[in-house]
Amino acid sequence: MACTVPSVEPGDVIIRIRGVARQGLVWSRLSSAGLTPRDTQVARLLALGDTNQEIAAALGMSVSSVKKHLTRIGERLCAKGRANTAALAVLVAAGGAPASLSTEDLAHH
Repeated sequence: MACTVPSVEPGDVIIRIRGVARQGLVWSRLSSAGLTPRDTQVARLLALGDTNQEIAAALGMSVSSVKKHLTRIGERLCAKGRANTAALAVLVAAGGAPASLSTEDLAHH
């Protein structure tokens, strides 16, 4: 899959992502991007700002498994890096963007 999604830098955008992620999003929308229910759980916790260790503890899995899920989530969302993955997951869950969106809109949300 060829992805042409610009990266999102950490900072103010991350603060916004975490705030939006705490709202009533429909996380099951991530299945439209080919994510499994477990991928969706990992993506939600990522968007809330949890570390890999915190995600692993919350979901009863190893940190290695969390990393594998994050890699798959990033690939399916065409994300570049942790911040971009979280941002795209939130946008898809909010219904504001298709799974194959460009993140240029992130600075405007």
